[in-house]
Amino acid sequence: MDTTLPNSGKEHYQAPRVELEQALQTYPHWKHIDCSTPPFVLEPLDAGLTNDCFLVQAGAERCILRLNARNSRAMGLDRVNEQVALRIAEQAGLGPLVVYCAPSQGVLVTKYLEGNHWCVEEAKTERNIERLAQLLKRVHALPGIGKYFIPTDVTERYLRGIKAQFLVVPQRFQALEETMNRLMRESARKFTTRCLCHNDPVLGNIIDNGKQLFLIDWEYAAMGDPLFDIAVVVHNLKFNEEQLQQLLRYYLGGPTDVITHQRFLNNYAIYIYIDMLWYWFKSTDESYKGFGAIAESKLETLVAILHELGVS
Repeated sequence: MDTTLPNSGKEHYQAPRVELEQALQTYPHWKHIDCSTPPFVLEPLDAGLTNDCFLVQAGAERCILRLNARNSRAMGLDRVNEQVALRIAEQAGLGPLVVYCAPSQGVLVTKYLEGNHWCVEEAKTERNIERLAQLLKRVHALPGIGKYFIPTDVTERYLRGIKAQFLVVPQRFQALEETMNRLMRESARKFTTRCLCHNDPVLGNIIDNGKQLFLIDWEYAAMGDPLFDIAVVVHNLKFNEEQLQQLLRYYLGGPTDVITHQRFLNNYAIYIYIDMLWYWFKSTDESYKGFGAIAESKLETLVAILHELGVS
C-alpha cells in the first residue's frame, strides 16, 4: 500500500462506489479520533488485489478505510479472525490503531501510520535485517488466536478454483500436487511449533517510522509455523544465502542447525507453492491474464527448492 500523502489542498477524490459512501457514514462509531464532521476521501490507494483502500481525512486525522474487494471471500479471507489479530497487534504496538471494524460489512478503518516502505536494497542492510528479525520475534511472541493456518486447506481452495476454470490442467502442475501435499503433511507432523504469524510480511506491509517497524494488513494472520514468516520475507525481499543466514541468526540468537535449515526449506517450498497457485488462480480472471506467466516462473523456483530438499 502506498502511504504517500497527497498534497494539501488537493481536490477530494470522487468515489464511484455506493459501498464507500455507506462506509463513510459509519463515522459516528469511529473511535480514538475526534471526528465530529463527515470524513471525506483524499485519494484511493494501491492495496493489492484483495481490498479497495482509501486515504481518508477524518477531522484532524488521516485514516485508511478499507473495503472488501469482490474476490475477498473467494480468497478465503476471514475478517472476524483478522479483527482479533489486529486488536492483539494494536495492543502490542506492532500494528495500526483500529478506528472502526465491522467484518460483516466488510469495512475496516485504521489510523494512518506515519512512515516509509523500504525498497529491496534498504531491506537488505544488516541493520534492517536485524530489525526485521526482532519484529518477527515480537509478532511470534503475541498471544495466540483460534484460527490455524493449514497450508493444505489453502492450496485445495485455490486448486478447486483453478480446476473449475481450466478444462485441462497442465501436467506439470498435476504432478506437483501430490508431491506438495505429501511435503505439507510431513512438515506438519515433524515440525509442530505453532504461534501467531502474520503470514504476509512483504515489503508493502512493513512500515518504518525511523524508530520502529510496524506491520499492516493482518488479513492472513493465524497460528502457524514461525519459519513460514521467515520464508515470506526471504522470498519477497530477495535475500541471498548470506542474508538468510543473518536473518536466522538474529531471529534464533545463534547459528542455524541442520533441522532448522530443513524446516526453513520446507516452509519456503510451501510458500512458493501457495504463491504460485495464488497467481494461477488470479490468472483465471480476464483482468489478470499476465499472472499465468508469473505462476510459471514460480514453478521453476519451486522445482529447484524441491531438488535441494531431495523431494520428487
